[in-house]
Amino acid sequence: MADVAIADALGGAGRLLVVEGSAGIGKSSLLAEARGRAADAGMTVLSARGSEIERAFSYGVVRQLFERRLADADEGERSRLLEGAAAHAARLFLPGVLPGVARPGEDDAFALIHGLYWLALNLAEDRPLLVSIDDLQWSDGASLRWVAYLARRLEGTTVGVLCAVRPIEDEDPLLAELLADPAITLVKPSALSVAAVTELVRGALSPDAEATFCRECHRVTGGNPLLLRELVRSLAAEGVVPSAGSVDVLERLAPDAVARSVRLRLARLPADAAALARAVAVLGDGANGRHAAALAGVERRSLAPAAALLARVDLLEPDPPLRFVHPLVRNSVYEASPAQDRAHLHARAAEVLGDARAPVEQVAGQLLRAPPESVENAVVSLRAAGHEAAARGAPASAASYLRRALEEPMTDPNRAELLLELAAAESSLGAPTVIDRLSEAADLLEDPESRARAELELGRALYWAGREEEGVQVLQRALHERSVQDDLGRRLQAEFIANAARLPSHYEDAWRLADSVAVKPEEGPGARILLCVQAYGEGARGGDRARAVELAGKALAAMSEEERAWNYTTGCYAMLHCDRLEEAIRFLDPLIQAVQRRGAVFNFSSLSMTRALIHYGRGALGEAEADGRAGARGAAAQERVVRPARARMARSDPRRARRVG
Repeated sequence: MADVAIADALGGAGRLLVVEGSAGIGKSSLLAEARGRAADAGMTVLSARGSEIERAFSYGVVRQLFERRLADADEGERSRLLEGAAAHAARLFLPGVLPGVARPGEDDAFALIHGLYWLALNLAEDRPLLVSIDDLQWSDGASLRWVAYLARRLEGTTVGVLCAVRPIEDEDPLLAELLADPAITLVKPSALSVAAVTELVRGALSPDAEATFCRECHRVTGGNPLLLRELVRSLAAEGVVPSAGSVDVLERLAPDAVARSVRLRLARLPADAAALARAVAVLGDGANGRHAAALAGVERRSLAPAAALLARVDLLEPDPPLRFVHPLVRNSVYEASPAQDRAHLHARAAEVLGDARAPVEQVAGQLLRAPPESVENAVVSLRAAGHEAAARGAPASAASYLRRALEEPMTDPNRAELLLELAAAESSLGAPTVIDRLSEAADLLEDPESRARAELELGRALYWAGREEEGVQVLQRALHERSVQDDLGRRLQAEFIANAARLPSHYEDAWRLADSVAVKPEEGPGARILLCVQAYGEGARGGDRARAVELAGKALAAMSEEERAWNYTTGCYAMLHCDRLEEAIRFLDPLIQAVQRRGAVFNFSSLSMTRALIHYGRGALGEAEADGRAGARGAAAQERVVRPARARMARSDPRRARRVG
């Protein structure tokens, strides 16, 4: 089947092939063989391997695939590979390209994934490309999203993707969705037969191994090649005679054959080699030799002999980089040390990596497993890693680093800043803890400006959590505590009016405030948002339509493209209420094209749903349905936008509304 996938990619019919099976069944061997055949066929081959210890690294698997290839390319080739839409991926690999922001939206994440897709296509222009990923179940979430995105867009390309995955109990929902996708081909290798097991046992132990004993070896290992190999290794070490009388011994040795075999080999190794094995287990596969030697306390000149010895006893691969022959072997080495010793090693590893100026996410990955207060300046490293992960569109990784940072001691102002950063990351994930983070931050902040910004975010979060009354009260308190004659004050006013006007208890107060404020579009983003809210109120309340259109037009015309992309709703709805539908469409058309080119998926979704409503108001039901479908596909998280569109359409055509939603 791997040969077919390679042939398809060579012929321009790329696809994703997933090899699924239990640990030790031979998936890695199959991938290695496929990589060799693909290289022999003239394909470019990129490979990566997921790791339990590196799952927190944002785009860790993606970086394994592309980083070295881009680093080795000359400037001209690198520019070609990153041209067009692939330029969105540059910030993941090139120094100085990473934006210095800690709170990008989901649009940036989509743009990066889209850019990585085009990077793969650009690589395949010269020669067909094979992407090989082992242990996909341990891929970081950002890389897994990219694989899922790529899988649905391989048809007609010269890109083949070959992955190996182990079934696990706590399977990632995204991985489950990927494996169920009809676009992939799923292969499940068979276990060894009784005859094959018999041949292997007799070859390793004795030509006279009895058939009953060989059948029992097959039964207790399930025909799993790795388990059988380690069981046979343990049997040989203990001098077990392969006869029917030794069957009971199999029941004792088989359940932890790998761990038993690994512990036995470790115990017989010189101290340097055993320490190096433990260091690589802590640092993870692909560990830098200098880092591993420093963590193990091994002199540099002793590193190569120790690694060679570990390869001879079948613990590490014989060729660089340092990596175990199988994840089960790595886990056995790792778990052979007491938990307290492992925690200490992770703390020491963070120090070693920090001193070596390793990538900050590598340092943070170790800190995740180190005890609180065990590493100096841990908060600095964790926050820096959180910023990088967020900027790369990996909010889950960012949140994991920032949550760990909260366990370290710090001053109240620093804790408040950290809570705000964590709330931003968790908000992208839809985590229910966002409100608690923002509430605690607002309580800790003493600076009025910073507290007001936190309360602005808290008011929004409470509203969208269905706690509208609480959200309005927070915004109202923030307005009373500060001057409103600056941009932040205008934003608070606009947010208060937009939210309070939806509550009967605050309706009059909201519009009374809106009518009392005089702002000009050139006064800044906050003023322009406020003008849109005033325009919406004028139109929705049946006021002066000409004034509503004038206010919305002035505000929208003065907004930057980014402002309009995020803050268009009230201005466009003002036009909708005033029956200025053609003007609204003329405004939305180029903006939707722009955000689509940028790969801004959630902006595209929201804008499409708004245009769907306006098309519906025009009676253009076909266009309304097309925009509704596009918006709903783009971002399920935009339910607050999809829901009003569905409700409005449902008034006259329930079936169409269900299709859009």
